[in-house]
Amino acid sequence: MSTDTGPRGRRSGGREARRAARPHAVADKVPFITRTMRPLEILSSEGLELIEHNADTILEQVGIEFRDPEALDTLKAAGADVEGERVRFPRGMARSLVRATAPREFVQHARNPANDVRLGGDATVFAPAYGSPFVRDLDGGRRYGTIEDFRNFVKLAYLSPYLHHSGGTVTMQPTLLAGVHFVLHVAGWLEGGLAMGYEKFVLDADQAGAWHAFAAGVDLSPNGQALDAIRENGPGKHFLGSAHTLANCEKAFYRSAVADDNSFEQWELEGSLDAAARANAAWKRMLAEYQPPADRRGRRRGAAGVDRPAEGVLPRLQRLTTRRAAAALLALGETRSRHSGVVSAFVRLLVRGGPVDTSPSAVCAESAGHS
Repeated sequence: MSTDTGPRGRRSGGREARRAARPHAVADKVPFITRTMRPLEILSSEGLELIEHNADTILEQVGIEFRDPEALDTLKAAGADVEGERVRFPRGMARSLVRATAPREFVQHARNPANDVRLGGDATVFAPAYGSPFVRDLDGGRRYGTIEDFRNFVKLAYLSPYLHHSGGTVTMQPTLLAGVHFVLHVAGWLEGGLAMGYEKFVLDADQAGAWHAFAAGVDLSPNGQALDAIRENGPGKHFLGSAHTLANCEKAFYRSAVADDNSFEQWELEGSLDAAARANAAWKRMLAEYQPPADRRGRRRGAAGVDRPAEGVLPRLQRLTTRRAAAALLALGETRSRHSGVVSAFVRLLVRGGPVDTSPSAVCAESAGHS
């Protein structure tokens, strides 16, 4: 066993190396959770029938106000009673519409099919919090959010293997046990939704990883039941050095990437960093290492799914220095290519009088203004 010590008495060796590598480990990323447990039934069938009966009573006698003329026409055509903006539903109409038109499950298709999200059935989708006017982190405190904060949280959601959608984990156990299909506000929620926290986002996403493991249920496979290991290690023996333990110890349980499982003395020697401080370092590292996701052809987009056309075709276009060359480009029909928006924007800038700015920012701004 190695007993070499580094700065401040830190011990090196296999265990320390594994712990240091843990925050950088890449967990298997899945597009949604596939639950193996049956939903927990909170109500009896009689209770469910009572709630549905009462809901029908409210819809029939009180109704709902709709302020969209097209929606009012659609509901009236379907058989609802429409008076002005108040819509009342005959008893049983809501159930019949749901049965006739709402699928039991459906797929949200991603640019890369490996990331397609399935909603319904035995699938559960985790999405972070969104819509908060404020953000918070240990460096800047509480402040109004910016578009850059929005991009950062989109990146962090993409980088987390435990969040499936971009858009208070204390309620996650009943949520999963109930079989909820789409769970919003999984990560980053602060102040009742008024703020998004960077550190909170990382800590919540880490907890979402634990719920991934929970939702997998009990492992009933031969490896999970470990009968061979039990036979080999009879009464009075332990399993710490058995082949089964060594083969499964890293993945048998969920292991947090931000928790510190060292002794108190080692934690103190390493700076006494609490969970928030470790999460602060984690989100900064994640953003620094971020690479935009690629589609099935390996093409990458910006953080919020916006194309970055100026990175490919612009260097070639910027070599065009005359309006005659721009006109020739149009005549060749290149505006019908997949770069047509960029080419058109570039040409519009060239054919204007005065100084010509063909920088990527200028071309993107011109393209956006005509999109």
